[in-house]
Amino acid sequence: MKPIVQIKDLSMNYYTLEGELEVLRDINLTLEEGKILALVGPYCYT
Repeated sequence: MKPIVQIKDLSMNYYTLEGELEVLRDINLTLEEGKILALVGPYCYT
């Protein structure tokens, strides 16, 4: 199938008063036409 979204080597850090927090490291994702993607995780208030 044909890829419609592609993510390569995604990393993300947040900076807080307590220091740096790594939340993503080297994420790769390909979403193809006709496929469904759901991301589920905890929700927290800060």
